[in-house]
Amino acid sequence: MRNLIIPNSNNNYHPYLLRTGFLSLTVTLIFIGNILFSALGLVTINAYVDSSSIYRLHNQERMNNSLNELTVNPLLVESATKKAEAMMKSDCWSHYCPDGKSPWDFFDTAGYDYIYAGENLGEGFSENETLMSAWMNSPTHRENVLNYKFSEIGIGFATGDYQGIQNNTIVVVHFGSSVSESVKAVTTTNIEISDTTPPFVEIENFSISLLTIGGPDRYSIVFTNNDVSNFEVTGDYEFQKIAKNSWEITIPKSDVDKILTIETISKDLAENDTRYEIPFKQLLNKTNNIESIADNSDLNLFTTFTRGIASNPKTNLNLSMMIFLTGLFGIDFYILEKTGQTNIRHTNRHIFLVLIIISLILLIVTSASGQILEGVTF
Repeated sequence: MRNLIIPNSNNNYHPYLLRTGFLSLTVTLIFIGNILFSALGLVTINAYVDSSSIYRLHNQERMNNSLNELTVNPLLVESATKKAEAMMKSDCWSHYCPDGKSPWDFFDTAGYDYIYAGENLGEGFSENETLMSAWMNSPTHRENVLNYKFSEIGIGFATGDYQGIQNNTIVVVHFGSSVSESVKAVTTTNIEISDTTPPFVEIENFSISLLTIGGPDRYSIVFTNNDVSNFEVTGDYEFQKIAKNSWEITIPKSDVDKILTIETISKDLAENDTRYEIPFKQLLNKTNNIESIADNSDLNLFTTFTRGIASNPKTNLNLSMMIFLTGLFGIDFYILEKTGQTNIRHTNRHIFLVLIIISLILLIVTSASGQILEGVTF
C-alpha cells in the first residue's frame, strides 16, 4: 500500500498510482464513465427556478433601464406552458419545434392577439439568477427582456426526461403586446379616476400550481387582472405582488382540506372594489403539478451546488476522482519536497496530474450549467 501512494526508495520515489499507466487508465475510465452516465440517462438536474422570481428579475432589469414593468397575461402563460410541454414531449430543442412549428402558432392557439411577440428559451438551469444572467449576457435574449414594445409576459415550465437528462426543466418565456392592450391604452386616456364601475373578477383570472421542492409542499395561486391596481386576501394566507397587475397567494398543501373558498378584495385606481370568493376546490382541478420548481429565495450558491452534486452521479464521479487525485498530488509533492527528490521527471508528472484535475473541475462546473437558444422576436 505504501508503494502505491507514498514516494520512497522502494518505488524509486515514483508511487505506482502516479505512474503513466495508471493515470492513463484513470483518464480513460473517467471518460467512459461520463459517456455511460449520459447515454443511460442517469444524469439528473434538480431545478430550483420559479415563476415569481423570474417575473421579478425581468421587471428588475426593465426598471434598471427605465422601462415599464411587464404585466402577467394568463394567455401568454398558457402559450409558454404549451410550448414547453410540446418541446418536452418531442424532445426537441428549437424555437421552431416540434416539426417546424413556430412560436407564434402557440400564441395564436392560446388566443393571444399580438402586435409584437417574442420568445426566450432555457433548459437545465438550477437557479433563477443564473438563468437570468445567461439571458442578459445574450444580445438577442437581452433585446427581448428590454424591448420597450413589450408590455406583457408569460412564463411556462415543463419537467421530465429531456435531452438525455432526467428531471430536466425547460423554461419558456413569451413576451407580447396585444391588440386589446393597445386599444385599452387609447380608450382609457379620457376615463376619469372617479369611474364607478368595479373591476370584473372571475375564476379565469386565477391559475394554480403545486410546488413540491424547496420547502413544504404548497400551492401557488397567481391572480392577474389588468383592471386591478390593488389586491388583498382576507384570512391567514401569504400573498405578494409579483408583477404589475399580478399577485401570488401561497397555501400549504397540508391546509387544503380545511379550505372551501378564499375571499379576496380587488380594487381599481378609483378605489372601486370587488369582493370575490375563489372556489378553491374548483380551482384545484386546474392544478399544474410542478414537481421540480420551487422558490429559490433561501438558496445560496453553495446550497444549490451541493444539491446538484448529490443528485448527479456523473458529477459525483468527477468530484470523487478530483479529490482522490488531488490528495495523491499533495502527498507526493510534500514528501518529494521534504526529501529533496524534486526533479524534472517528477515535475512533469505533477504537471500531467494538475491538467487532469483541472479537466475534472471543468467537467463539474459545466455539468451544472444549462443552455439557451437565441431569442426570437416577431
